[in-house]
Amino acid sequence: MIDNPMALNKTNAKIGDIKIDSFRLEDVEPFVKYWHDTSIAFWEERGVSPNITLNRKDHSERLKEKASEGTDNMCSVIFKSQRIGVHTLTHRDRHSAIMHAHFWNTEFRGLGIGPISYVKALDWFLANADLEKIIFKTPKKNIAPNRVKEKLDIPILKEVMFEGPFLKYPVPANLSEVSKKDLPALYLKLDQLYPNN
Repeated sequence: MIDNPMALNKTNAKIGDIKIDSFRLEDVEPFVKYWHDTSIAFWEERGVSPNITLNRKDHSERLKEKASEGTDNMCSVIFKSQRIGVHTLTHRDRHSAIMHAHFWNTEFRGLGIGPISYVKALDWFLANADLEKIIFKTPKKNIAPNRVKEKLDIPILKEVMFEGPFLKYPVPANLSEVSKKDLPALYLKLDQLYPNN
């Protein structure tokens, strides 16, 4: 629980500034560029090896297929009409999936967008992907998404070792879960974090 949420919430964003949309063809190029051109040091800090399974061309073609056919495993984040990143699902089964966030426009980081996009993406996935719950396995070293969940009062259930197709090795992670019944409280928390909306 944060004693002074606004002290942690350096923000120029407003709740209405952020919208969630289906993943579209126009998202493919910036996502591929982010995934393959971001410095190796950035990824290694997070235990990620971005080229471990897909080369750039294959990655682009696969994403184009997803965008053309439609997918409920990805949604796009729009900030003041600009498409700035995506939320994605992995490790999906009939009832749950793990959610991730990727923001490729670094200029928009630190503006308070994260908590809003997380809540709206959770809402979008739970409605469109027909899941009972969304799971987070947030690497402990990945400070920004851990802070987002702290701001939103999403509790850590326990520490786990997280394995994924793009991870070089299992990493210690914080496990959290969100279901549909949690959404009203999350929207209320947004209203508290962004009182001037």
